[in-house]
Amino acid sequence: MATGWTHRRTSLVAISAMAMGWIGSAMDASAAYNVSIDGGTTWTGWTSRGISNTTALWASGVTNTPYEVYTTIFTFDSVAHVKTGSPLGGGPTGGSTGFGTSTNSSGAFVTGNRILGVGVRRDTALPAMIPTVKFDLNSNSFAAASTVGGSDGKSSFGTYSQNKDFTAQFQSADQGGGNGAWNGYTFNTQAGEGSFYGGPSTVQTINAGNLSGDWAFRAFAQTNSYQMFFDIDAMDDIYGLNDFVNPFAGIGTVGSTVNLALAGLGNAGNEVAFPAPADPTPVPEPANAVTVLALFSGGVLSRRKRVVKH
Repeated sequence: MATGWTHRRTSLVAISAMAMGWIGSAMDASAAYNVSIDGGTTWTGWTSRGISNTTALWASGVTNTPYEVYTTIFTFDSVAHVKTGSPLGGGPTGGSTGFGTSTNSSGAFVTGNRILGVGVRRDTALPAMIPTVKFDLNSNSFAAASTVGGSDGKSSFGTYSQNKDFTAQFQSADQGGGNGAWNGYTFNTQAGEGSFYGGPSTVQTINAGNLSGDWAFRAFAQTNSYQMFFDIDAMDDIYGLNDFVNPFAGIGTVGSTVNLALAGLGNAGNEVAFPAPADPTPVPEPANAVTVLALFSGGVLSRRKRVVKH
């Protein structure tokens, strides 16, 4: 756990880059602050990134099970940001707000933390699945294919991840352990290097059983949609430690440019790759719109630096 550690915020300026394929719609901080947390019944404060089987998003897998991808990023407010509409999810510690915490998630979902949201919606019911979000911290590994169905997409974690990149998985139905549907399932870090970078790939895992399902990330779902919320600051502080479980080398800091790969329907659909959205302003208020960056450009996030206790 991250007890006895301190941290400070170091601001990085959000930049825009030339879009490849499309440029996402601009969204100001006030829009991101008023964000839907209902499993996908509504999408206020979210930006649609497109359909999974379209150029500039599709990376690998099948081409005939499309789903729409959404993202958001905002500064958490423990009063304003609560689940609505009785969706599934929140984990065993989420409580009435969906963002309650316990021992293993201490420091998560507190006012002022940055929350990255990734969502999926489809026209038909979701299958039983384990959706996965993969974090490419240097924004140089995961990429969409040049054409839908092409072979040059990059989304395999074992192949294209680099040291300290990580993944988070959810379970759409309880996989055992009694932690419930739409709870965090596993969390993985790359302790080596993906085979594309020479290897060896050494993926180390924290299982739900290690934490009693008490994670610094949450998901909420409806019949045909779901929304995932990652507390970037808390994940950095908690899972960045190299002694969280044994063996676990820790994750890298979520900052600079970050690309994501998403298996939005688990093994039942294709994978996509896209940049994370730009960081919010520290205080939600009207501001200049921030351009959502297109694929390969990367999203810029400010970061909170861990200070190692000596």
